[in-house]
Amino acid sequence: MIIEFYLKTNQKLSPADISDFETQIGKVLPDDYKQHMLNWNGGGVHQYNLEHVNFPEHSDYGLLGLAPISHSKSTILNKMNALSSALPSNYIPIGRTRGGGTILMSLENNETYGNIEVMFSEGDIINMSPSFSQFLEDMVEEEDIFGDKDDE
Repeated sequence: MIIEFYLKTNQKLSPADISDFETQIGKVLPDDYKQHMLNWNGGGVHQYNLEHVNFPEHSDYGLLGLAPISHSKSTILNKMNALSSALPSNYIPIGRTRGGGTILMSLENNETYGNIEVMFSEGDIINMSPSFSQFLEDMVEEEDIFGDKDDE
């Protein structure tokens, strides 16, 4: 499925913006995520009914939107500061789920690098997808009560 994003900020990112962000956090972002950020600087999602293909019983795991790196008040750095002690080490908050969960990306220099997980306010962390690209591919439109996809 192709997720329809829209630009929530007034400005796209430049490669220099991404490089500056990587310098600030002291980590290198995965290439697939960088490419998305160059196009959308995070981005809102037009589909309101996304769910994760591996968790259809949890519609609250569906993607709501992704946080921008800059040109906004709600940047990833601001979210990092707000979450401070609750944020696992070597993770960045990249977005929100429909149920209010924080979408995290691992920047740990090991086999978890690039993993996408969701953290809820209770402290539960659920492993969602092994990469950002896979996370986007794992989002599908929620089926309605008749078994049809919405808007078909």
